[in-house]
Amino acid sequence: MRQGGAVVGLGGCGQSTWSLTSGHRFGTETADDTAQGVRTILDTLATKAPAAKILLLAIFPRSEAIKRQRNDEVNRQIKKLADNQKVFWLDLGQHFLESDGALSKPLFKDEKPFPIHLTAEGFDAWAKAMQPTIEELMKR
Repeated sequence: MRQGGAVVGLGGCGQSTWSLTSGHRFGTETADDTAQGVRTILDTLATKAPAAKILLLAIFPRSEAIKRQRNDEVNRQIKKLADNQKVFWLDLGQHFLESDGALSKPLFKDEKPFPIHLTAEGFDAWAKAMQPTIEELMKR
């Protein structure tokens, strides 16, 4: 799904809990454009599923410094959209990085020039990292 500069993945974790993963295209879209797109999607979800709890995920880290900086700016903006009542923030970036800050190679496909897509192991790490938070939200 695309909205403004945001590229979004949406997954249902039951009828009352959703996860929202965002990213952005590197072109003319700014961090503001992407954050506004995420806000629009959250507003739409609030209208269509007013009782839902939404787990808003930070954009995954990138290997290129300039793109990592842009992701950090978007994450700073969209983190503010979490109200801890209906929208909950979770940054899983550390699960995808080595101790030196480099992307964990087994978790990303070996794509040239820069890896951005997860491997099966990466998807498994993502699911395991989200699971405790999703379970907690489903109890509320």
